[in-house]
Amino acid sequence: MHRGHAHGGAGPSSHRGRLVAVLVLTLAVLAAEVVGALLSGSLALLADAGHMLTDVVGLSMAVVAAALVRRPATDARTWGFRRAEVVAAAAQAAVLLVVGVFVIVEGVRRLVDPPPVAAGLMVVFGVVGLVGNVVGLLLLVDARDANLNTRAAFLEVANDALGSVAVLVAAAVIAPPAGSGRTPSPRW
Repeated sequence: MHRGHAHGGAGPSSHRGRLVAVLVLTLAVLAAEVVGALLSGSLALLADAGHMLTDVVGLSMAVVAAALVRRPATDARTWGFRRAEVVAAAAQAAVLLVVGVFVIVEGVRRLVDPPPVAAGLMVVFGVVGLVGNVVGLLLLVDARDANLNTRAAFLEVANDALGSVAVLVAAAVIAPPAGSGRTPSPRW
């Protein structure tokens, strides 16, 4: 095989700038959700932050893969580095599995000994996450079908938006009834 052959399709590098912008945005939302989880005592926010961490890992790998696929094919690597995006997706799945196990263990622990949770703070940080994720979706919507990396990134951000909605629902469920006089105090 000769070195200059192509395998068709737009490479991930063609949308690298969008991936970098969404990565930066996701890092900001991750930081906000960690702060929100610490201030409110919310496992829902912590779980969403954990999921955002997997997305930061995945988006970082997508950006690296976008750079690697630009390398030309060789006799040893007839596809060049186009398989890097598949390896990135597998590594991200492994990180998500670890986060999922942590959330299950922590959820069971909290069923046995429930801590106080500040629902109002959960709402604030849930809205911050939702707004950040909607902006990320808008950045990726036109590129979502360009290649595996941009499609995965779009689906990750869409899933994050659903996670933010879940945080808002959880806040509504644990919020004290209006007029009850009960106000949970956050763990400081």
